[in-house]
Amino acid sequence: MSPEVISLANNMLKLFRRIRCLSNQKRKSLQT
Repeated sequence: MSPEVISLANNMLKLFRRIRCLSNQKRKSLQT
Protein backbone atom coordinates (compact mmCIF):
# COMPACT_ATOMS: atom_id res chain seq x y z
CA MET A 1 0.00 0.00 0.00
CA SER A 2 1.23 3.50 -0.80
CA PRO A 3 1.77 6.13 1.93
CA GLU A 4 -1.06 8.23 0.46
CA VAL A 5 -3.53 5.39 0.95
CA ILE A 6 -2.33 4.82 4.53
CA SER A 7 -2.62 8.51 5.45
CA LEU A 8 -6.07 8.67 3.86
CA ALA A 9 -7.21 5.63 5.84
CA ASN A 10 -5.89 7.20 9.06
CA ASN A 11 -7.79 10.41 8.36
CA MET A 12 -11.00 8.48 7.69
CA LEU A 13 -10.55 6.56 10.94
CA LYS A 14 -10.03 9.77 12.94
CA LEU A 15 -13.11 11.33 11.35
CA PHE A 16 -15.20 8.22 12.08
CA ARG A 17 -14.13 8.20 15.75
CA ARG A 18 -14.90 11.92 16.08
CA ILE A 19 -18.39 11.46 14.59
CA ARG A 20 -19.09 8.48 16.84
CA CYS A 21 -17.93 10.45 19.90
CA LEU A 22 -20.19 13.36 18.95
CA SER A 23 -23.17 11.05 18.43
CA ASN A 24 -22.56 9.49 21.86
CA GLN A 25 -22.51 12.94 23.46
CA LYS A 26 -25.79 13.85 21.75
CA ARG A 27 -27.37 10.62 22.97
CA LYS A 28 -26.26 11.30 26.55
CA SER A 29 -27.61 14.86 26.44
CA LEU A 30 -30.95 13.55 25.15
CA GLN A 31 -31.23 11.02 27.99
CA THR A 32 -30.73 13.60 30.74
